[in-house]
Amino acid sequence: MSDKQTTVDVDPDLVEKLTVLTRDIAYMVCGEQPDVPQPENLRDLDSFLVVQVLLELENSTGVMMLEELEDAQAETFGELANNIIRIAVAGGSLAKLIESVAPDRQGEDQDDATAAAAEGQAATA
Repeated sequence: MSDKQTTVDVDPDLVEKLTVLTRDIAYMVCGEQPDVPQPENLRDLDSFLVVQVLLELENSTGVMMLEELEDAQAETFGELANNIIRIAVAGGSLAKLIESVAPDRQGEDQDDATAAAAEGQAATA
């Protein structure tokens, strides 16, 4: 993890819902391509498909993440979900992410995640 990245403590339910959304989008994107099997994890996708998945995630969540994920390490859909949540917290768009992924959780995770991100950023400064 780079110095720019922070650890965010977020409800596992939010991570799971974003993981499922990410996996579903990957299945959809791969299903649109001839002779591309459903991926078991993120590393099964080539760079073109990863970019397509990320663009679909941006459209679905309203969180701009493509450029922020340039240096991120993720091999699974869950690791990608955690990176997206970190980006949403750092960019002040966690509420938007929660609203799009887990509207029933809106407001619950935002304060805790924002506080955790602020602590993480202070620790890396």
